[in-house]
Amino acid sequence: MALISSFTSRRLADRKTPVTKQVITFGLGQEWLAVSTDTAQKIAPIRAIYRDQKSLYAPTSCEGKDLHFFNLENYLTEGKSTQELDIEKGYLIFFETPQKTLVAIPIHIAPLLRRISESAFVPISLIPTVPQKVHTISRFAIRVEDEPLIFLLDYDYLTQIATV
Repeated sequence: MALISSFTSRRLADRKTPVTKQVITFGLGQEWLAVSTDTAQKIAPIRAIYRDQKSLYAPTSCEGKDLHFFNLENYLTEGKSTQELDIEKGYLIFFETPQKTLVAIPIHIAPLLRRISESAFVPISLIPTVPQKVHTISRFAIRVEDEPLIFLLDYDYLTQIATV
């Protein structure tokens, strides 16, 4: 029995497993976006933060830190977004700026946690059809067969824009 087990171990040891990264993907407007699990601090339903507030985008505090909202969809569509955010069904993706301010990006649908092969990450400078606004928030696209491009949000770009 040990002979078979040892043979299987050697056979599997030769197998090269692709290196993957874990990302959170979500759709906003016409674009699919992703954020690294290293960047996003947490994801919460909007209703868990706002139960009775009239204005979602009013600055407030959360967990003892200033909380600001960055309407990324509005930024990408230059204020032409037509989809209304449903506080009962929406989510917030949180990240922290270098100034220790929490920033929340509201999204319409539940995000998906995915493992993506590192070989699927492509610099957006190599893709000619990328919208100009996407260049200000991303350096890489994720190209997966039979799926639309997914743009990886760049933490440095995002903190610069979200805190202005």
